[in-house]
Amino acid sequence: AVDSAESSLAMIKNVFNNQAGAAKDIVLLNAGAAIYAANLTDSLAEGVNKARQMVENGAALEKFDALIAYSNKS
Repeated sequence: AVDSAESSLAMIKNVFNNQAGAAKDIVLLNAGAAIYAANLTDSLAEGVNKARQMVENGAALEKFDALIAYSNKS
């Protein structure tokens, strides 16, 4: 559980920096379900594995940082 925007950001960064824990597990399951629901994989397990690969290879963090940069544009 988080109690502030700062602690929420820290938790998200921990997940995207591939730190093990419940938060990472939940993110991978949710992202895997979205990947599967979008018909990008043939099973939920494949979706979770795809999400895991994106976190482990840094692609998820790269996209997150790009989103932050875009949202901070004036």
